[in-house]
Amino acid sequence: MRLRNYLRLFIVFITVFGLWLAASLKMASMSGWYSYLEKTQLVPAKLIPTLAVSIIVFEILFPLLALIPRTRKLGSTLMAGLFGSFAAYHFAKIMSGDFTSCGCFGSALDLPPTPMMVITGSLAVGTVVAFGLHKSMFHRIGIFWRSAPKQDRYAALAFSVLTIGVLTFVCARQVVAVTTPKRVLYYLGVAKTDEFASTIPLQEGTRRKHLVVFVDYKCPYSRELLRDLPQLARWYGFSVSVGINPVLDPEGESLVLGGIAMSAARNGKFEATNNEIVQALNQQKDYHKLDASQIMADDLAMVSSQKTLGQRWGRTSVPLLLGVTEDGNVFMLSHGPNLGMSIERFASLRSNLRLAGEENEN
Repeated sequence: MRLRNYLRLFIVFITVFGLWLAASLKMASMSGWYSYLEKTQLVPAKLIPTLAVSIIVFEILFPLLALIPRTRKLGSTLMAGLFGSFAAYHFAKIMSGDFTSCGCFGSALDLPPTPMMVITGSLAVGTVVAFGLHKSMFHRIGIFWRSAPKQDRYAALAFSVLTIGVLTFVCARQVVAVTTPKRVLYYLGVAKTDEFASTIPLQEGTRRKHLVVFVDYKCPYSRELLRDLPQLARWYGFSVSVGINPVLDPEGESLVLGGIAMSAARNGKFEATNNEIVQALNQQKDYHKLDASQIMADDLAMVSSQKTLGQRWGRTSVPLLLGVTEDGNVFMLSHGPNLGMSIERFASLRSNLRLAGEENEN
């Protein structure tokens, strides 16, 4: 009995601490939290601040209510509903082909939706069991609604509203996902042997397929892709390499930043320098760690050759995300909201030449 009580207290601690930790990490990086909600397009842009603050308030308030004896059942029921809502949201993301990481724990823990669905679903069940909801509330509410305590009825009503809202949201997402056609993979052709060898390795993978992304650091979408891509690629076992394509300011800052990145790659410091550049520009700060005069001519020549390589595939805009199979077939992958879907589709290719032809005919 004592062990059971300790286990129950431990689960209570995990569920309460989990929500408070998530709220704290969101508040520590509010700009990133806003940015994530903007990408989800759950609500109109003008309502994003309200949604962002509301979720944080819920994550603080619901556990607090669960720890107060008079509101324990109401608070714990709302906690279970909140965890269930998160699990349903991640399930909807998986079913719609969106495998981008969530902002549940700010930037401290970037996990794809599948493990987050398992975690939040487990926490929902743990909340129900730890707070005794399965014994005290649901049984009495279901059979003796009129004689049930008022607090139990309020808790059941709150849980029902949350459940209906979540199910409506999941169904709506599924209808949109099924009825909206998405082309996320475009066949471009066959690469020459070692054609992408000059691009900068960013991340090693465990599969023979790999991803190549051509970016301009001046482009905010390029920086966003550089931030999101490594986590998704790691999830599927893809290696990632970066090509510099300074199209926005080919003789100015775009070229200088590309040369800085190339110089860092030559000295084995590309990953750290890449992160520094992205972070500085996202915060609207200038990045002046290297002066243009300190960049070697060879580095600028490599930037020029990578720009030519990116444009060889018929695209002068950035970012350009390519998937290269073990047979050398090259596909252009969608980025932005469909990034996860396009990488998942590329990962599922089995017969490269056959599917390449199919994609080319679409």
